[in-house]
Amino acid sequence: MRLAEQWNAIEQALDPRWHDARLDLRVRDDAQRNRAAALLGPAGPGRMGASIRFESTRGGTGVGPEAIRRMLRRIDSERIAGTLTLVGSSDALSRPGGGNLIGRTPLVVVDVAAGFFPLRVGDAVRFERIDERRYRELEGERLESAERGVRSAE
Repeated sequence: MRLAEQWNAIEQALDPRWHDARLDLRVRDDAQRNRAAALLGPAGPGRMGASIRFESTRGGTGVGPEAIRRMLRRIDSERIAGTLTLVGSSDALSRPGGGNLIGRTPLVVVDVAAGFFPLRVGDAVRFERIDERRYRELEGERLESAERGVRSAE
């Protein structure tokens, strides 16, 4: 699946009120990885081993989803293959009694290439406060089980 298509699927799976999406692009070939990072330049990508990390934001400063899509199409046009995963996002979550909460998760919530979509309609998600050390420990792990706060609402 082309990178722009992977982004489309990730974006569609996000909460409609999402604010930012933190992404990880893995490209096997080092020369192609360098080129992909250069093409993602406006998004301020960071390199970590075989990963290129960058972010898309809505409703503020930063690189919006359409600009990300254009950059990924440019990478696709150069026939650079890779796997794009969502490593975290911030959403505006409705709170009982009104108002919004802003939350972040260090966990991978969607991995399009692997067909990983652990949340289904009707699932309840419990959020808990964690410190920065725990955030770093969990960063990049998959959201998979009840111990992570996912359970069916049935």
